[in-house]
Amino acid sequence: MDKPYEKYFDDAVQKIQEGMSALAAKTDELTQKGKLKFEILSIKRDIDKNLNDLGKLVYDLLSEKEDTAISENSAVSSTMKKLKGLNEKLTTKKKEYDNISHSEAETKQESDADFV
Repeated sequence: MDKPYEKYFDDAVQKIQEGMSALAAKTDELTQKGKLKFEILSIKRDIDKNLNDLGKLVYDLLSEKEDTAISENSAVSSTMKKLKGLNEKLTTKKKEYDNISHSEAETKQESDADFV
């Protein structure tokens, strides 16, 4: 009578071993995929950084010398105009910010003088 139970036990052990092997294989696969995904994101980040550096270099070159062949491209020219406009807006906003900072400092000095 022990024989039927041994067969069930052996079958159960075999199924557990197969399941563990499948789980280990899947875990290994997911680990490899995770590592590759991280490396892909790292490479994409490096590409974005280099494109950003290239764009800055082109912008700097076009700012210094506007008669280059690159400046004749309509998309480049349009983007340069947008950047110049944005730089002007930035300068204006910085001045506004500085003016507010200075007026707050003057107001504080005046109110401090009232207490003296």
